[in-house]
Amino acid sequence: MSPWASDYRMRSTEESSEQYYPSLRAAYLAHTTTSVFSFVQFGLKWLYAGRLQSNSPSHKVTFVYSGSVGRAQFLHTICLLLRPPNSPLRFPSLRLPARGRNYAKKARSTSSLKPGSQQPLTKPADIAEHEKCEEKMKASVEWLRRDCADASARAAGRVTPALLANVRDWKRYPSITPQRQDTRTLRIPVPKPTLGTESSVVTAAGKKAEDARMQCRKLHQASVKKGKYEKRSIELEVFQDLLDKHIADIDKIVAGMKKTLGLSR
Repeated sequence: MSPWASDYRMRSTEESSEQYYPSLRAAYLAHTTTSVFSFVQFGLKWLYAGRLQSNSPSHKVTFVYSGSVGRAQFLHTICLLLRPPNSPLRFPSLRLPARGRNYAKKARSTSSLKPGSQQPLTKPADIAEHEKCEEKMKASVEWLRRDCADASARAAGRVTPALLANVRDWKRYPSITPQRQDTRTLRIPVPKPTLGTESSVVTAAGKKAEDARMQCRKLHQASVKKGKYEKRSIELEVFQDLLDKHIADIDKIVAGMKKTLGLSR
């Protein structure tokens, strides 16, 4: 047996073979050359002094030689050429990672996924445009809510100071002759509401509600046109949800007014 192989055989297999890679390569080449010459030498001797027995069922090869040293050298040469995985003479680059079986992955649950309409906007420009559009739509809805509240109060016969919110200064109309009034009292006649008055108030509220809807749609179209969003994108869904929300608020205001006046049917 070559001293190179015995030196590396004594080393523990737990040590990293990469640490001894340069010297291991030299030892491997030297020992392989020596073993090949030994194999040829003992092979020639086998032709004259040995015999080869083969068992076909188990495919085992047994080499019988008169000297025990020759038999050991032959077996060691075969082991060196085969280079089992645990041999210290095996190169690290020849160790290929074991490929395990690829099993099918478990299907992912969609319960934790959010639809595109619930995902927030990410770009600062889109967020700013969304807030601007929302403020304008809210202003239109609040205007309709105040107007419908005043009209509902007049139609129901309730007299409140809010009825004078739209009164203008009469000094702007010099052609109108003022009536005689008490300096301490301001009398304002309020006609008694009738069924026709309630119907006309509801009709006027419906027209104003349609104007508010058109205003919200214009704001929506302007924001979408400014953003230049792609078809079926998340941004389009977010702005569409904003429009649907405020239109639903407008419908609720009109429905609440009809219910208050008893004209819901």
